[in-house]
Amino acid sequence: MPSTFSLRVNQWLQNPTVLWAWLRATALLLAMSIGLFFVLQSDKVAKISFQKNAVAKLKAKIEEEHTSNIQLKEKTMRFGFFNFKQLAENDELQYIFNSGNLVFWSDNHHMPEYARIKGSYTEKYIEMNSGKFLVVKDTFAFKDEFFEIVNLIPLYYSYDINNQYIRSGPNMQLFPNEQIEINNYHLEKDFAVLDKQGNYLFSVQVPQHFKNGVGWLNVLVLACLAFFLVALTANVWSVAQLLHKKWASAKAIPYFSYFQKHQADFLLLVLFWYAVLVRALLLVFRLPHSVFNVRFFNPQYYAWHSFAPSPGDVLVHLFFVLVYVLVVKHLFRKTWLYEFVVFSASTASKRVAFIKIVMLMASHWVLFFTGYITVLLFSTLKLPLDISELLSLDVSHLLTFFSIILAIGIFIGMSRLAYELLGKNWIQAILRHYLLSSILFLGGAFWVDGHLALAVVLLHLLFFVFSWGLTLPPTKHSFDYAALVFFTIGALVATVLCSYALLLLSPKRDLELKRNFINQQLVENNLLGERLLNEISEQVRADMYIANAFSNPMFSVNDMEEKVRRFYLGNYLNRYDIAVMAFDENGLSLNEDDSRSFAEMWARFPYRLYKTKYPEVLYYITQQNQILKNYLSLVPIYKYGLKTGMVLIDIQPKKFIPNSILPVLLVDKKADVHSNANLYSYAVFNDGTLTNSYGNFNFSSDIVRDVLADTFNYNTNVELKGAYFLVSDLGIGRKIIVQSEKQSSWVVISNATFLFVLMEMVVSMFFIGNLLFFNFDRFYNSLTFKIQFYSVLAFFIPIFLVSGGVLTAVISTYNQELQNHFKDNATNIAYTLSHDLERFYMQGTNIDKLHENILRTARLYNTDVNIYRKNGHLLASSSPVVFKAGLMSPLVDPRAYFAIRQEKNKLFLQEENIGKLHYNHVYIQVRSSETGEELGIISIPFFASGRELSTRVTNALKIIVNVATLTFMVFLFFSFTASNFITYPLKLITNRIKKTTLDASNRPLQWRSKDELGLLIREYNLMIEKLEQNKRLEVAK
Repeated sequence: MPSTFSLRVNQWLQNPTVLWAWLRATALLLAMSIGLFFVLQSDKVAKISFQKNAVAKLKAKIEEEHTSNIQLKEKTMRFGFFNFKQLAENDELQYIFNSGNLVFWSDNHHMPEYARIKGSYTEKYIEMNSGKFLVVKDTFAFKDEFFEIVNLIPLYYSYDINNQYIRSGPNMQLFPNEQIEINNYHLEKDFAVLDKQGNYLFSVQVPQHFKNGVGWLNVLVLACLAFFLVALTANVWSVAQLLHKKWASAKAIPYFSYFQKHQADFLLLVLFWYAVLVRALLLVFRLPHSVFNVRFFNPQYYAWHSFAPSPGDVLVHLFFVLVYVLVVKHLFRKTWLYEFVVFSASTASKRVAFIKIVMLMASHWVLFFTGYITVLLFSTLKLPLDISELLSLDVSHLLTFFSIILAIGIFIGMSRLAYELLGKNWIQAILRHYLLSSILFLGGAFWVDGHLALAVVLLHLLFFVFSWGLTLPPTKHSFDYAALVFFTIGALVATVLCSYALLLLSPKRDLELKRNFINQQLVENNLLGERLLNEISEQVRADMYIANAFSNPMFSVNDMEEKVRRFYLGNYLNRYDIAVMAFDENGLSLNEDDSRSFAEMWARFPYRLYKTKYPEVLYYITQQNQILKNYLSLVPIYKYGLKTGMVLIDIQPKKFIPNSILPVLLVDKKADVHSNANLYSYAVFNDGTLTNSYGNFNFSSDIVRDVLADTFNYNTNVELKGAYFLVSDLGIGRKIIVQSEKQSSWVVISNATFLFVLMEMVVSMFFIGNLLFFNFDRFYNSLTFKIQFYSVLAFFIPIFLVSGGVLTAVISTYNQELQNHFKDNATNIAYTLSHDLERFYMQGTNIDKLHENILRTARLYNTDVNIYRKNGHLLASSSPVVFKAGLMSPLVDPRAYFAIRQEKNKLFLQEENIGKLHYNHVYIQVRSSETGEELGIISIPFFASGRELSTRVTNALKIIVNVATLTFMVFLFFSFTASNFITYPLKLITNRIKKTTLDASNRPLQWRSKDELGLLIREYNLMIEKLEQNKRLEVAK
């Protein structure tokens, strides 16, 4: 029980021997932890520790792979065949070769070439396009056949592309440091890894200034220091208590009587400086960033201030402040401030009024800071202003919400303290104290953000007015249902202010996004398209077929163009409109449908061609479409060192395809330009004439002319008729105007309700925790409390069940629709390509013709298409760049291979991943329409459009949350009022029973209702009547 615990703590604090022993023990532990910290952080010790741990992990992994191989051999000997399903379910990179031919595999991301892994050994280091690996090999003979089982242990991943899904670097499970390198040559400063026979395998290169990952040691040092400070504080407190007991009656030492009178004030002062010291130590030891490597706590990305270097540090600040406010609230009635204000003989004195005004101003500033910190977090982290889009398990999103919740908690705590000081005379409090405090607050806050400051004053006033209107007791300090109602009103007020703050941020964010949009369109290049076009140019220049075609008198430009289109221009570049033109060595046209020479053709391009980082790739902006970039590649063709001609490739952007995994994998982010383009309408004007436009807005209207005419409005957002306009001068008479809609009031309401629901969940958990651990007797003995609690519980449970059911139905329906769509596409594609695949196998048609049909089909269905042979090896793909980049091997997924080839499923769909990107993959078997013979496997990778799914989910969630919030607020106030009304007769009877006497007259209660309470009062009146009769009889005797 809490009382027993408090008694034991008090006895312990009064024992100097125990306190002194604790102080010495914590001091010794602190010294040892600090010494251990400096020892383990030295370069030499850190490298030795890292080497031992890495070698131990690697040896254990090698033994594990050998054990797996032995088990596979035993199962094969016992059952006589390989269980492909069990192999596919392994987490290992396991491959089985039979006489040099790959027969089974458990992973399709890495495919070792047999030439690299052949030989007699047990462990061997190899390098592949996708990284560096350690080969663990075992062999066995079965039925006169020789099998080799190869396991790959990833040491270092190496990709040409690094983004948020795919990143080069060491295997962090073996080498938990991103700065190390793996090499197959040994230097003295590196440590070598050897096999059991002592043969050299590879070396690990450790950086010169290597530090151990000992964030846990920072926590240990800080914990020891915190315990030491607590022990020191307890000793000081104990000595003060002993001195006070010894000289309490001594008039010569008034300090101790003053100390005894103001213990709560001294305790709050000590706790304040203790919290400041601990927080300063957290900053010194870079905690919690040194333990949790989360970007939210990483000061390198933000570097705000030395006292708050990251958003995570702001969160920790808020946590400390909230805890301190809760302690102040708990001890507030014992402080000098409370006694002075509440029990002062002259409550209208100037000093009392000054204290009340200061407390109100403090609560004003805390509410203002709550809105300000919301804007700061959303601005710094670049979060969308619609909170419903942030409802995910992303760490930064959760920590952002937690920070806002802590700030709101601080505001509610401060407002509760101010509410207590104001007392019950709320009219006087508003006219005198609140009005003056608001004027002083506005005088300072108006210069920071005037709109937000006015909202703070008005919402805070509504907060107090509602609290007084509901007659919430200002001096009641227990955490009961009245306190829950008070916290709920405070949470609603704070969340409305946060939503309003985000509304004020909306024009600034809109302006920032528009500027980025213009810069991306006009400055930033399509890095993926440039890279692919450069690779294609190099391949075209090295193609002997094209070189021979230029010197062939029977040269056909159409054949050459088809060769370039089919074989080199993959599915990604087929999302561009592509023109391929050929010229001879003198620049004369070889095109059948265009006789213009190279000089004439080149002259049609704008005079300004922009360079990329690839010499042969340029981009330009046309007069008609002055926004999107078009790319050129001029490829000279040589044969025997002599120039025989030129190939000019011109590509222009097409519509972005949302469900393809290719752009997501090969660039850092998913084409934000395209997603932003859907939000904006924009147009280009040349000397006042509209030359190009995009979107639904009519740029021929007079309002656009007015915006363009006012040069003062350039490069800033102009609000007109419910929309924002941004005009940017492109030079040479060209101007671009971008239009976007204002943020709707629906978003403001949903933001407030989402934040309110999150805050109310925290308040409810705090309420239930306080009820269960500290206040259960009150719940058990209070009928009002039970009615209120069960009413709220009866409201929440159906809401949660209905919300969960609706959201589950929305998500499952969308996923099912998407899967059915791509299953249907797979069936149609299989039917379309089955004839081409049959002609390829049966009639021996050219592979280029098959490529052409695959690309045409992929464009038709807006998807990526892969075709695998019957043995699971890749035959053709509309997106070969994924395989060339080493992101996937030319092997089909083993689980899909087993499902289709061995279990005879016609269609198979599963979730797969490349790095951190998870997507869906549908596989379908292709058979000959005539013979029914199996021809191969067609696969279509796709992923769900996050924006579309998020829109569906958030729209449903907005409706649920908005309706539930409004209903909850009405229900909460109704249950609070109704429970008090229902229990009023019980309280009335209780008071009358307390006043019942045998001496004076007892009056019956007047109650007209005939319900259960009316029956109870009638019985009470009967008892009173009998009592009065007995009194009269006694008097008569």
